Amino acid sequence: MGPHCHHGPVGSSRLALFTAKYAATTAGVLVILKIWAWLTTNAISMQASLLDSAIDCLSSICAIFGLHFSQRPAQPPYVFGLQKVEPLVALGQAALVVGSALFLGTESLHRLISPEPLENAPVGLAVSLIAIVLTTFLVCVQRYAIRRTHSVIIQADSLHYRVDLFTNLGIIASLSCSHWFNIFFIDSIFGLGAALYISVGAVRLIRHSAGELLDKGLSEEESTHFQQLIEEQPGITRVLWLRTRKASTTIFIFSGVEVSVQTVPEALQILKKAKEALKAHAQNIEVFLLLED
Repeated sequence: MGPHCHHGPVGSSRLALFTAKYAATTAGVLVILKIWAWLTTNAISMQASLLDSAIDCLSSICAIFGLHFSQRPAQPPYVFGLQKVEPLVALGQAALVVGSALFLGTESLHRLISPEPLENAPVGLAVSLIAIVLTTFLVCVQRYAIRRTHSVIIQADSLHYRVDLFTNLGIIASLSCSHWFNIFFIDSIFGLGAALYISVGAVRLIRHSAGELLDKGLSEEESTHFQQLIEEQPGITRVLWLRTRKASTTIFIFSGVEVSVQTVPEALQILKKAKEALKAHAQNIEVFLLLED
C-alpha cells in the first residue's frame, strides 16, 4: 500500500469521534452487565472482564476528549494544531492497560494458588455471550474507522475491545469447565493469558504513540514517493532535502527545492502549483516548499 492510501477522506474526524462515542456507550452497557455477573458468579475471569470493560469505558471517554481537542484548527501559539493530543491520550490509555494487566495477573496468581468455587455459571455464560456479540460489532466498526481515519486513538481503543473479546472467551471456557467438570484452575489460567496479551498490546501502543510524539518521519518508501512527486512537478528541477512527520491523520512535508526559472514571481507560482498538486494527490497533508540557491 502506497503512501497515498494513508489518509482518510473528508469527514474522517467526524467518523473517529462517532466511533469513540459509540465505544463509550457500548462499554458502559457492558460494565453494568458484568458487575451483576461478577457478583453472581465469583469468577476471576469475570472480574478480569469487568475490569477490562471499566477501563474500556474510561479509555473511550478519554478518546472523545482527545479527538475533540486534536480536531481544533491550528492557531497561535499552537501553529501546527493540536494533533499530538491523540498520541498523548493513547499513552495514557496504554498506562491504564499496563495497570490492569498487573492487577489481573496478581489476582489470577492468587486464585491459582487458592482456588475458589464458582457459582451461577449460566448467568456468567449468558452475559459473556451478549458481550461477545456487542464487542464484535463494535470492533468491526472500529476497524472500518481505522482504515478510513488511521486515528491512533481509535487504534488504542480497539486494542482494549479486542482484549475484551479474549477475556469473554476465557470466561466461557472457565465457567464451562467449572460448572460441568469441576476444573477450577482454568479460570486463573485464562486470567494470566489475558494479562500477557494486554501487556504485549500495550507495548506496541506505547512504541507507536512515542513515535508520533517524537516526530518520527515517514518510512523510506513513503518519503521516496513524496520526493518523486515533488520532482515530477513542472518547473522543479531537483529536491535538495526532504523532511516528514505525521501527527494524527495529518502528514507534514518539508522540502527545499531548486526551480528552473529566475524571477521570484515565477518561482512562487511554481511552488504554489506544486503544493496544490500534492494536496490533490493525498488528503490531510500539509506541504512546505522552500526555494534553495
